[in-house]
This record gives sequence, C-alpha cells and structure tokens, in this order.
Amino acid sequence: MEKVIFDTNRLYNKQGTSFLAKSICKLESFQKVSEIIIPDIVVGELENKYKRDFEEEKEKFVKTILNSFLSHDAEKLSPEEKIAQLKENETIKYDVIELKDTSVLFEMKNLALKKEPPFKKNVKEDPGFKDAYIYFTILEYLQTCTDKYIFVCTEDITLKEALQRHPNIKVVKDFEEFKQESISSMYDEYFINKLKESVDQNITAENIIDYRVSINGNQILLIEIEDEKFAVEVEQREIISFVNTQNYDVNNFINSGNFAMTHSAVVSLDPYKNYFSDEEIINIFEAIEENSQIIPDEDVQQFISDIYEPKKHIVTEELKTQIENFLQ
Repeated sequence: MEKVIFDTNRLYNKQGTSFLAKSICKLESFQKVSEIIIPDIVVGELENKYKRDFEEEKEKFVKTILNSFLSHDAEKLSPEEKIAQLKENETIKYDVIELKDTSVLFEMKNLALKKEPPFKKNVKEDPGFKDAYIYFTILEYLQTCTDKYIFVCTEDITLKEALQRHPNIKVVKDFEEFKQESISSMYDEYFINKLKESVDQNITAENIIDYRVSINGNQILLIEIEDEKFAVEVEQREIISFVNTQNYDVNNFINSGNFAMTHSAVVSLDPYKNYFSDEEIINIFEAIEENSQIIPDEDVQQFISDIYEPKKHIVTEELKTQIENFLQ
C-alpha cells in the first residue's frame, strides 16, 4: 500500500464533530488504497485547535444558554474530555510518526535565518516552525521507509515548495490528485493492455518500477523488461509517447569535453528532455557551474530554460542563483 502523510490543514474539522475531517480530502477513500500517516506535531496542533474551539463554544453556551455543537451538559465537559472522546470515536485508522533526530534543529535554525522553505520569506516573524518540524519529520520517516516514494497531503504552499525538492516525495492536495499521481492506478488490466499494445507485449504490472512528473506536468512511467528500460508519458491514463531510455544519456552534456560537444549534446538531448528524471535535471544544472565547457550560448540557454522553468521548485536557492545568472 502507498503511504500518505497528512498536514493539519487537510485534517482539521471546523465543526468539531470528529477528530479528523473526513470530507475535505475523502479520508475514507484514502484509507481503502493507502496507509494514513500523521506527524505527531499535527496531532498536537489538532488537539490545540479543538481545545480553543471547545473553550470558545463553552463560553458562548454559558453566556447565551444556547447549544452549539456541544451537548446540553457542555458546561460540565472539559475540552480535554471532549478531545479524548473525539479520538476514541474516530473511525479512520492512522499511524503517528515522531521526529527523533534532534540534530536537525540546527538545520531548521539555518533555514529559518535564511528564510528558506518551509519558512516564509517576506514576513517579519517566523511562523514556519511547525511546518519545518513536519518537514523534518517527513524526511526522517523517508529514511526508514522502504517505499520508493511517499505522498504528502497539504495545501501549504511553502511546505509544498520545500517537499517538492525531494523527487521521492509526491505532494497532493486531495484524493483526486492522489489518484492522478498514484502509480497504483496504472496496475489495472485496462491500462496494462494499453501498455502491451503501445510499448511491449510482455509488459505486466510488475514491470512498472517507478514514475515521475515530466516538465509538462504529465506522468512518466519507468518500465523495465529484462535489460531494457522504457519511459512512457501518460496523461489521464492515456499513453502520449514512449522512448527506450538507452536512446539518450544526459552524461553527454554533463561531462562535455569541449564547446562543440556541448552543442552536440544539446541537439541530441532536446527531443528527450520531457523524459528526464529530477535527479538527471539537478545533475545538468550542477554541471553548469562545474564544467567550464558549458557556456551560455543561445541554444544551451534555451535548453536549460526549458527544463528549469517547470522544475525550479526542486532547486536550492544557491543553485537557482547560478542558473539564473547563466540564463541572463
């Protein structure tokens, strides 16, 4: 089963009728096809939000003698007891993960001082501590997880920006996006038959070993059959195109030995740039700084720009500066 980690903004139930808001992102649907995982700080944040809500409602009840979403004996029920009831009655099953490596607090401090994601840039205060805590909890969990990739369900733009720098983390806002991004949707007989017709008659679900998001936003499935690997571009479960990955090698650009080889590499790689993995793209960007044979001629700049614009969210601030100087 695929694993999905949830942020507070996807779980908070404003009505206070259950501990987790099931309708916002269809938790019941997630539960059928994935494991639901919640960072401990998210659980704590939910508890604090509900405590404030219940105290406000209780105060209103006492002042106006009107009942809101609390019971008639609301004045006798403490917020802690109400929260305990909600947690006990919760029907959604979930696992809680904790941040154990406290050494990341120093890295968290550095990100806060530099105002890099998941901290917000153009603010006087630093409201991003909880997001940073969630961020490092997810990264630590990723190190212990055997899955090729995990999902994170959030609507926080800055947290999303930080998480998207990691190619094995897929960020979604709801179940509909999860269905579109999930590789498990590619395992049914209908789609496997499409792959057989278009790519290779011998393909089975076990041959689909990975997927990524292309520079135009489509899914790229990686399929391995014996000694061959195919990259298949998919949009809404329709096969757009595919290529044998042996047809191109980004190292021809990265390790270019002279200006002519750089231009030749750009010409040969350009038709395949939509199939590049995030790792290959980062290696290409780093080569700009490391390889003196890669110079900002017009065709090279266009090639870099084409893959940089849609993938800039995976790039560090330092590398962004280097790329943007190269493109000037």
